[in-house]
Amino acid sequence: MRTRSVARLGLRRGLAAVLAALLVTVTACSDPGGEAAPVATGAGAAGALTVALPQEAASMDPLATNTYGAADGNRLAAVYDMLVWSDPATGTVTPQIAESLTPAEGGQVWTLRLRPGIRFTDGTPYDAEAVRFNWERHRDPTNRSLQLAATADISALRVLDPLTLQVRLARPNSNFDRSVARHLGFIVSPAAIRKDPVGIGREPVGAGPYILSEWTAGRQVFVRNPNYWQAADGLPRHETLTLVVDADPAHVTDEVAGGRLDASVLFRADARSHAAQRKLQVEQIRLDGGSMLIFNTAASPFNDPETRKAAALALSSAQVDERFFGGEGLPARGVFSGSSPVANPQLAMTENQPDQARALFARATAGGTKPLRFVVVVPQAPLMVAIGEYIRDTLSAYPGVEMQVQIADAEDFITTVRKDDWGWSAALGQQWFSDPEPGLYNFFHSTSKSNLSGYHNPTVDKALADARTADAPAVRRDAYTRVQLEVNRDIPVWVFQESIAVAASAPDLGRVRLCNDGIVQWDRLGGQGRQN
Repeated sequence: MRTRSVARLGLRRGLAAVLAALLVTVTACSDPGGEAAPVATGAGAAGALTVALPQEAASMDPLATNTYGAADGNRLAAVYDMLVWSDPATGTVTPQIAESLTPAEGGQVWTLRLRPGIRFTDGTPYDAEAVRFNWERHRDPTNRSLQLAATADISALRVLDPLTLQVRLARPNSNFDRSVARHLGFIVSPAAIRKDPVGIGREPVGAGPYILSEWTAGRQVFVRNPNYWQAADGLPRHETLTLVVDADPAHVTDEVAGGRLDASVLFRADARSHAAQRKLQVEQIRLDGGSMLIFNTAASPFNDPETRKAAALALSSAQVDERFFGGEGLPARGVFSGSSPVANPQLAMTENQPDQARALFARATAGGTKPLRFVVVVPQAPLMVAIGEYIRDTLSAYPGVEMQVQIADAEDFITTVRKDDWGWSAALGQQWFSDPEPGLYNFFHSTSKSNLSGYHNPTVDKALADARTADAPAVRRDAYTRVQLEVNRDIPVWVFQESIAVAASAPDLGRVRLCNDGIVQWDRLGGQGRQN
């Protein structure tokens, strides 16, 4: 394998995938308690491992849940392992269950080669036909897969031999392997799907390091897979893995420091300082995307670029950071992180110029005599509601501006924001991209099923397409600089916090290695864990 550097139903499902991702910071309950009893599963296994994640599990079916680390990616990796994974530090895509994933014909044809001898826990061969079956399942629009957008460019899948799958794309994509790493790397036993395509979400059958044995609210217990393909090397190293839900950075780091948890994976920058204060090991990856106010550019009042600009000029990412993250966060400069290797760090979005905002709002409201009314949909979570109220109070202080906060639970949020009639003005949410491809393309390209804001800019479309077909870092950087310039000018979103994945662990556990956008590499996790 080469080492690389860097129809309406479909639209509805694509938007639902984005919106479900936006809700990761919404639903969180805390149950950091119980531990599973140890299970004797073979030589080399250590004790019980308990790790906190920020969100309740939605499903263990990759078709029905988001594969982001902040969503269900960590759970899916434990049960299914990954075909390939992306290293956010280097930009490389590395094989795992795959032996290689290589392009030909300018990136329009890709060949996936699998390791031999791997089986799912039900005995079904993990072969090229299994991968083809899973990917065809995602491609079928009647299945309403959350990974549908990732398969949009696949025109044909052909099994060449038991371990080799050929993928033909509708157009060249030199970065298709990043889509596989982000969306298509979790493969389910075809036999299990055929047996119970709905039940697979609760009783998954994979070939990963662990097997799900117990699932209650806020808690999942996994046991070591004795037939894991790396079992001869003593992997995974722990007899049991318990995943609990706790999104509070102060509480969860107290739990790790007190020995009641072994590690946590959170997606808030202020988790770093909490972990450092308790002298825990910290692994972090800064991500593109961020926490943001998403403007509906297809409807009034934010179909007017000047109104979007006025809102952004009135708001301050530094003020949000100080007020809601104790000054320990990462105020954003745009949709690219400050450490992105393919973005221009000198470019920053427009914000925090209240005098200019006042002039633009005065023009839009005829000096305050013509009310500018709009609604911002906010997920039902204390932090997001508080930020939404800060935005309301800040913008409504300008004469003639009348903003309302519409608080919605998870189901209502998705239903409201993905309506075809665009009956909303803006929404709060979050995105996580370990690489701009494919996430940024899906989020901003005018033809994408996941373009939530309705943003349309031919220059951005062209730049995103150029970046997608580029292999050389310099060419990608040039393309994404063009995206930055246009997005910073048009302001389809106002980003106030960078996205980050933070793993905090007990000193005796060893390094928690993160891949993709914050997924633990469970087979590489060392240490003894806690002995029951």
